Amino acid sequence: MKKYFLYLLNSKTVPRLLFAAWKQLFWRKVLAFRSSHLAPRLLRSTIFAILFSTSLSFAQSNIKIEGHVYDHDDGHPVPKATVRILNTNYESKSDNSGYFYLEKIPVGTYTLEISSFGYENQKIPQMIVDVDVTTQIDVRLRKRIYFLPGIEVTAERMPVETKSIKTIERKEIQKMEVNTLSEVIESVSGVFVQKSGTVAGTHQVSIRGSSPAHVLILLDGQKINPSGTGVADLNTIPLEMVEKIEILKGGQSAIYGADALGGVINIITLPQKKEEPSQITLGNHWGKWETEIFNSSFSNTFFKKLFAKFAYTHQYTKNDFKMWVYDDPKMREILKRQGENGDSTTTRKNAYKKASNFFFATNYPFSSATELSFSGHIYQAKNGLLGSYGWMVAYQRAWAEDERKLVSLKLTHSFSPTFLVENNLGFSRFGQHFHNDTIHVFNSKYVDDIIDFSLLARLKIFKSNQLRIGAEFQKDVLNHKDLCNPDKSMGKIKRETFGAFFSDEQQFILPKLLFFKDLNFNFALRWDDSETLKDFLSPQVGLAVSRGERYRITLKTNYGKSYRQPSNNALFWKEDVFAEGNPDLLPEKSEHSEVGGEIHLLWMGNLSAGMTYFHNFVTDLIEWHRQFDGRYHPVNISRAKITGHEDFISWKSPRNILEVNYNNTVCLAKDKSGDRLADGKFIPFRPRYLTSLSFKVDYKIFEILYQIRWVSERFTGPANTKREEPYHLEDLGFGLKKKLMRLETKLKWEWRNLNDEEYELIYRHPMPGREWGINLAIAWEFNRQ
Repeated sequence: MKKYFLYLLNSKTVPRLLFAAWKQLFWRKVLAFRSSHLAPRLLRSTIFAILFSTSLSFAQSNIKIEGHVYDHDDGHPVPKATVRILNTNYESKSDNSGYFYLEKIPVGTYTLEISSFGYENQKIPQMIVDVDVTTQIDVRLRKRIYFLPGIEVTAERMPVETKSIKTIERKEIQKMEVNTLSEVIESVSGVFVQKSGTVAGTHQVSIRGSSPAHVLILLDGQKINPSGTGVADLNTIPLEMVEKIEILKGGQSAIYGADALGGVINIITLPQKKEEPSQITLGNHWGKWETEIFNSSFSNTFFKKLFAKFAYTHQYTKNDFKMWVYDDPKMREILKRQGENGDSTTTRKNAYKKASNFFFATNYPFSSATELSFSGHIYQAKNGLLGSYGWMVAYQRAWAEDERKLVSLKLTHSFSPTFLVENNLGFSRFGQHFHNDTIHVFNSKYVDDIIDFSLLARLKIFKSNQLRIGAEFQKDVLNHKDLCNPDKSMGKIKRETFGAFFSDEQQFILPKLLFFKDLNFNFALRWDDSETLKDFLSPQVGLAVSRGERYRITLKTNYGKSYRQPSNNALFWKEDVFAEGNPDLLPEKSEHSEVGGEIHLLWMGNLSAGMTYFHNFVTDLIEWHRQFDGRYHPVNISRAKITGHEDFISWKSPRNILEVNYNNTVCLAKDKSGDRLADGKFIPFRPRYLTSLSFKVDYKIFEILYQIRWVSERFTGPANTKREEPYHLEDLGFGLKKKLMRLETKLKWEWRNLNDEEYELIYRHPMPGREWGINLAIAWEFNRQ
């Protein structure tokens, strides 16, 4: 019986069954778009069948030797390394993750030889092959140094960034084993994610004490911030399609134009590449409050040139949890001591969410010089609107529907190795419908259409420089209808913006007499013209110097100016019981600078540390203040100053078995308007301290992750008389992973908020307490190159 199951696993039967199950489940999810039982019997049966067959493979396997090949210096995987047994015909090559295996080897003692271009060969003698035993080994190859007479060979130097940028690649995202995009970026220093719930809520991001409206979110280069609020929800982007995330801190209007006052998050969804193996992945997350997240993706190469990726995600959560009736922490403590919990707690209702995401991306190289890329995104969601303290009953039947349709087309042509042109055309439609028929009745619809066209030329005049010249046109049309009170509708609002920019980056090798060896100088200038801001120039200049390769030290500084246009809601919102717009608002402008240093050492692995001081002086900052009549009204704060520093320490042990990361951000955002009540006070809802510490163990089939985050108090009004309490969260995750041939299985348990902390991220909207989740993912590779 055991041999039969092993034969079945190594044949093509299991992959075919897996693909058939995935296909049936995929269309079942798309057509149903309903939610309470997200994991059907078909998925559970497939999962248990694969886990059962995998467990049999653990008992007996045809693989006799397996392992990974790493770079000795930086610990990165070495792909396409040749692993062979001397004096035999047994040979294998490592894949992109450095993994290799040798199977069906007779019992005996052998000598293993590992070789790769650019590395020294390594021999491992006395490799014993026994019955029913798989030998696991990790190999670290040293780079080979070539000496050529009369020729000096130097590698191309790595460019030194002059600004604070954090890049997260797909491989790093996969190791995190997270479910949402916000979970990926909230571990980055200086980044604070504001959530109104877990899976059900909106996820908004703040960088270095900025408002979420000051952070520009790009999806394949296209803006997804709606013009109504100006705040993008990261929970609408499926993680399965994300290949790379670029987080730029501080103002970036010199390159990206309007709305980049606080920073930019650029999400890139590059399609399948020819050298990568095609892959099918299935995953499911089960969690507390009936939470289930199903995700799937498929990547393949068609017709030898057409590379494509598909992804589908479905989410459901009920998320109704117990909470205190009183939002005053002192009152809650008194009731706790008295033991009067029965009448003092209630269930937060109407916290459900149902959402589906479909993403498609592809590119086609017409020739070695011309390539066409296309991506499309369809998002649909319905979720309950949660009332805050005192308004929960009024919102028990309130709901919101969101829908996004986005297409992006990019044509790239290289005229020569030093001259490249990119044309980008994008269109997105974001629709929202808010409805409530209980105590506080409202029924309104938004439709926001954004058309974006840009042209970019990259030119390399000299060997040491990179010149970029570009132009961009964006048209934004917002149509708002109040179905209950048509006279309160904002109607159709149009906004057109045109910008042109120029940037140049110069790299120099400094004289040997100086301590630093490399210098990078960057300059950028952008001109923008719109209805609310005429002929605005955004300059930016940066300088960075560095020394060393194995032991590297870097110093950098930059200065620039940025701006943001007021949102349409802030300008034109018709007066109601909650808020009123202000058509006299001025655009926000900032003057920002930073200086910092980093050091990288090969000390018992890889050790990195750094510190960056930042200063941001903002004029005409827009804040929504509550008036005496209870309505919120947007006003310009004439001056505001945001200062602080970021610190980080990161250490990875040899073979990356243990990883420790420490991040700390101190941010002081103060009102400098001269107002008698607010001058010198902290700007509301900006935490002063953000600190995180994480430990990760990745050893063979085991993964363990523990992290803790501390967040300071946040004031809720300009006078700083009321505040949200500080909190700290502890998370723990434990996972198992096993790769057999081309099939990989991962199982992970996670616990969030272990200490069951009571806290809020958005004012008067409590967050849930302790929660748990189970993740199961299956990936099958085929058509390996």
